[in-house]
Amino acid sequence: MQDLLTAANISAGVFYHYFPSKDAIIAAVADEVLAEISSAHTGAKAPPLKSLGEFVRIIVTDIERVDQDSGAATLAIQLWSEALRNPDMARVAATSVSKVMDWLTTKVKALQHAGHLSPHPAPRQVAAILLAIVHGFMVQRALVKTDAKAYCKALKDLAL
Repeated sequence: MQDLLTAANISAGVFYHYFPSKDAIIAAVADEVLAEISSAHTGAKAPPLKSLGEFVRIIVTDIERVDQDSGAATLAIQLWSEALRNPDMARVAATSVSKVMDWLTTKVKALQHAGHLSPHPAPRQVAAILLAIVHGFMVQRALVKTDAKAYCKALKDLAL
């Protein structure tokens, strides 16, 4: 912790004023990673999506980029593990997953509305499957450094 404080050039008092616990630090980092990934796909600068496969490719490529910068995939695994034993971290993880599910559901609805995806599957169900694909990539990224290009090629070969 001292190395972190020294690198940031702040005192422990200032740091703990903003982050009263380890859980608060992890929650802030999780929110930052989610914001960084989702911000590229929202607002006026976000290009319209044309397929579910394109959307998955964009997401896992962004996760790979963020992971290279910050180790986000490993952090996610640690958060999920901690959530199994710590009710406070379980709430942080649940909030994080809920935000991602809402965001994915919105994107699925947009694809359906544009006619790029069948209107029949429930958007929230499709979002849950997308989340499983993304989490699978994060686990593989953390454990064996799977790259986004190979992962997406395999998904495409499976007709996803």
